[in-house]
Amino acid sequence: MWLSDPANYGRFLTGAAVLLSLLACEQRRPRTTEQVVAAAKTARLVVEPAPPATPVAPARAAILDAPLEDTGPEVSEVTDRTAPVLLAIQQFNPGEWDSLNAEWANWNTVTRFGRFCLVERHELPRLFYQAASHDSTWTEVELALSDEYWGAESGETELETVNLDGRGAAELVLRFHPARYGSGGGTAWDYVSVIEVSARPKLIFRALLAEENEAFGGYAQLHGYTIAPGEQYTGCKRSFKVRGRELVLGPIKTIGNTERKECRLTELPAGRYHYRNGRLLRAGK
Repeated sequence: MWLSDPANYGRFLTGAAVLLSLLACEQRRPRTTEQVVAAAKTARLVVEPAPPATPVAPARAAILDAPLEDTGPEVSEVTDRTAPVLLAIQQFNPGEWDSLNAEWANWNTVTRFGRFCLVERHELPRLFYQAASHDSTWTEVELALSDEYWGAESGETELETVNLDGRGAAELVLRFHPARYGSGGGTAWDYVSVIEVSARPKLIFRALLAEENEAFGGYAQLHGYTIAPGEQYTGCKRSFKVRGRELVLGPIKTIGNTERKECRLTELPAGRYHYRNGRLLRAGK
């Protein structure tokens, strides 16, 4: 027979193996739409590499010399529309406090106001306080200020105390006047923060009150151009004062050719604001 020839028998076995393989593939071939989609997904899972891992952003460096208690995200504005914000604190014993004062001797402006101490230079201001006038421990409060407003000129800072709710210790009103100027002009800001200074200090109000721009006429003349009328002084401002146990906020006013829609000041209605039961409330005009 033909199969008795060893060469023919080998070719027969090879052909049979190929035929069986084709039949097996035909049985496994997807015949419906669902089977085709499932097969495609399976193939993609095998071929596609795993997506690269998302890098984890490094934690924000602490503002102070040592880690502070984590109290949540940084804040920009605190008004009657938001709840008070807990501020992080750090305590310094007498030895640490003396070391800090030695560092500030030649480079910083130190303002002492009762049991409060405000330290300024070109960077963000730092606020310290004593729980009592005879206390040997000083506590620093993280003011959570935006560094957008602090540059080469730190400006003057005003401190005032007022017992807004008539209970416990008086609240602290900080009025910051940072500025940044170049050769052709610059900008000055007016920024207020009101803090309840207690074992757990709270920021109960903070707002940008003024942003005033100035273009230097002498610089313009030196460089051969003219400042248009209404363009030398521009910006927006509003008044703010403490009256009794009230915070009194005036309406926003524009300067020069500035339009109202260009103002970046904190959008709050003008009027009187009270601090009651841990919340800031608008009492009326």
